[in-house]
Amino acid sequence: SSGVRCGEMYVVGPPVGAGALSTELGEWCTSYHEALERGDVVHASLEGDDSPVSPATRDVALRLHAAIDGAMLLPMASESDMYGRAVVIRATDPEGSCWGEGERLPDEKVLHGALGLKEEADDVTLSEETILEAKDDLTTDGKCMWCGGYDYDDDDEDVANARRATRIMASDLDQHFEFTFNDLVMVAPALYGGRSSDGDIVAVLTGRTWT
Repeated sequence: SSGVRCGEMYVVGPPVGAGALSTELGEWCTSYHEALERGDVVHASLEGDDSPVSPATRDVALRLHAAIDGAMLLPMASESDMYGRAVVIRATDPEGSCWGEGERLPDEKVLHGALGLKEEADDVTLSEETILEAKDDLTTDGKCMWCGGYDYDDDDEDVANARRATRIMASDLDQHFEFTFNDLVMVAPALYGGRSSDGDIVAVLTGRTWT
């Protein structure tokens, strides 16, 4: 479906289409294999000269991306390891916000719009299948934010990268959250992030698979 998006997402590196990003992170689709993303959405680079992302938020995102460094881990409720990358999400309206007034969690419509998702796929209304939860226990003690509670080898390089990324999120962001979809969506995007000092969202974007 098409329409006005109330959120936009910026990536580290060159601009990337929503379809290419979905392919990179597992090919998001319903159980009947219809793609979740719109074909007309391109995510701009947060490093561009005309990027509206503030220097402070850009700095957090770039440090987060460098810390992840291609780490492959098992996100919450996923059957397979998945690559992650740092992104920034902003409200499309310059006067708008990613967060409802006084709200603990971000606006789901902003997240859906930023990811470039359709409203429906295979008669599944994506907004009705959303999982959005607060992550209030995030600390800088090395626990990985998106490891799903699984035990990993402490010497594993991917785990070390994920823990470095988690420490950055714990120290530089607040109002941490997890966003994904229930199992009616077979391969889904997943966001693990929080609020930056200027109110934008900085997050690790990954995917989760459930067949």
